[in-house]
Amino acid sequence: MDQLPPPTKRLAVDRLSTVPDPILAEILSLVPTKTAVSTSVLSTRWRSVWTQITSIHLDYNHFPQHSSDFYTIANNLLLTQLTSPVLRTFYLHAPFRSRQHFESWFRHLSARNVEIIDINVEDDSKLSDTTSVPPFTIPLCIFQTQSLVCLNFRPTRLDYVLPVDPHTVVNLPNLKRLGLSLIASQCLFVSKLVSSCPLLDDFSLTAAQCSCHGHFTFDDDDDDDTGDLIDISCGILKRLELNTSYMKVKVLIDTPKLESFSLKGIDVACCFVKKPIALSEATIITNYPRVVAPIMPVLFDVRVLQILGTSLHMFEGFKDDKGNLLVFHNLTELNLESSTEGVDELIMFRLKSPSPCLLLKVKKINLVFSSVEYGLNLMKLAHYLLGNAPALERLSFVLGPQARQSEDGVKFRLDEMVFCMDLYSCSRESSGCQIEFQGQYAKVPANIAEFQDMENQVVLLRESLSPVDADAVKAS
Repeated sequence: MDQLPPPTKRLAVDRLSTVPDPILAEILSLVPTKTAVSTSVLSTRWRSVWTQITSIHLDYNHFPQHSSDFYTIANNLLLTQLTSPVLRTFYLHAPFRSRQHFESWFRHLSARNVEIIDINVEDDSKLSDTTSVPPFTIPLCIFQTQSLVCLNFRPTRLDYVLPVDPHTVVNLPNLKRLGLSLIASQCLFVSKLVSSCPLLDDFSLTAAQCSCHGHFTFDDDDDDDTGDLIDISCGILKRLELNTSYMKVKVLIDTPKLESFSLKGIDVACCFVKKPIALSEATIITNYPRVVAPIMPVLFDVRVLQILGTSLHMFEGFKDDKGNLLVFHNLTELNLESSTEGVDELIMFRLKSPSPCLLLKVKKINLVFSSVEYGLNLMKLAHYLLGNAPALERLSFVLGPQARQSEDGVKFRLDEMVFCMDLYSCSRESSGCQIEFQGQYAKVPANIAEFQDMENQVVLLRESLSPVDADAVKAS
């Protein structure tokens, strides 16, 4: 029988080398720019592939060995070495250090028809004095870059100014997402900017400085200069986030297709021209009822409501003229975050004669508090929620990251266990409701056996406490 010929030796094929350079450049555009640049050492062929990338992702943390020269490196990459005629994305995450490069960068980006600009500049604690440095002025060419889809200046340490002249030409026909900070003198320009973006569906605005003090409403005279007016008129806007904590401002909102609304403020008066019929989610961060009351008619039909702050006092804004809680027709999820001290104000819930209107259709309630030290007040809240939510499926208590504890942790652990046992014993309007507790030491018992085991642990912990601390736990 003839012997079979030996198998042919196949040479290893480098499939990646057969990929055209433009496709390789698109792949490298998906990774951090430092990673893309590092491919230049692979071979002669790869030496210049990265220069064709269409996305720049510059993160200060990716350059630890050259941190002192970060801006110089970024300047060379962007202005000198890149060869692609189009730059889709420019992302910058860096410390506040120098403005000298920014103007040339933005003009360069505009010339390359950039689509996404995302700036996140952080505080540099090494700088002893930044107050003497003038703010960076955003070139007008950015507001005339027709290719822009996303322009996001996150609340940063980079002090920049927008144009003040409301007659400035704005040409952003493709902009869909906008995030800005502003000072009082720029309100008119921001109003013009929003109305000049026909495709804008996501807008985030942060006030950068306080212009005056006191509070006001839309009932103030038009010639009263106690506040600054921002007119947000956009026919297709779906998400609006306002952070006016550092500025006294009036906001006139005309967004009929709004779906998500977030408001954080102290001296802010919001007025909706028309109720957005699609609004389904709202987040309110304030302690002041006067901020909440004017927008209550807009919130009646939301499905998800988040109340975040340091006090539950702002719930006064959820009452009608007779002091009763208002009706939320579609509310299915309620999220509350407060310091424990604010629970002392739970009288506003009318705990002795509660009204179920707020909780009639609620299925999920998430509560975040700083401590269970004052367990009696929190239990009042738990009894109210569990006794007035017939559709409730889950009630969750979470201790926030700022949770306090005693030096040895014994009393804190005991507080948690006593609170969990009380939660387990609460009567529930909804028989299928599950109660969860996320603390540091304890969780709600799942059955009688776990309850009895927790009782035994409580007895042991109380015996280990001093008489004064033990009496305090019993009182709570």
